[in-house]
Formats: sequence, structure tokens, C-alpha cells
Amino acid sequence: MTNRTEQAIKLKQVFIKCLDLLSQHCEEPPLEMDEKQKKQDHQHAQLGFHPKIGIRHLKWMCFRGCELIDEAFVDPKGVASKLEKANRWLGFVQGAIWTHGYTSIDVLKKWNTPTSTNM
Repeated sequence: MTNRTEQAIKLKQVFIKCLDLLSQHCEEPPLEMDEKQKKQDHQHAQLGFHPKIGIRHLKWMCFRGCELIDEAFVDPKGVASKLEKANRWLGFVQGAIWTHGYTSIDVLKKWNTPTSTNM
């Protein structure tokens, strides 16, 4: 297995852990991100944060992050950029999870720590 493949597998595992944790706090499905919803999310961001909308958006980011990882290996030229984007999104999701007080920095560090010594 290549380093990028191992990185992608680990990324996906962490997105799934984040999604599981978020699902414990909001059973509603992820937001469907059509253009109308994107506009509404922007308006919510300007007016103040509503926790359920935020959690549903984070759940969507977890699903979409996993899709980005899958897409990265369909287009070999885009592997690095898609994995970088997925990493940025994961950082955002984990920051929001920590901000909500759903878990600690120590737990998030453990999730992100490679289990293999050659990663």
C-alpha cells in the first residue's frame, strides 16, 4: 500500500469517527447542499449560529470529505489537491467538534495519530 493510500484510509476513518460523534448529538440527516441551502447557510452565518444547522453541515462535510478521498484516486492528477482539501475540511470539522465540547483535544489527537509506523 502506498503512503497516499494509507493517508486516505486514515482520513476516511477519522471522518467516520467524527460523523459518528456528531450523530450522537443530532439525529437529523446531513444537509443537502443545493444552491438554496448554501445561501441559507451563509445567511445563518451572518445572523448567528444555530447548533442543529451547524451539526448537520458538519455531517455533510464528513460525507463529502469521504467522497473527496474516493474521487482523489479516480483522477490520479488530482490526488494531492483532493487529499489536501479533505485534510483542511477534517481540521475544520474537528475544530468545530472541539468547540462544541463534544470531545477533547487529546481524543482528537489519538484519532489522527497513525496506527502504522510507516505512515
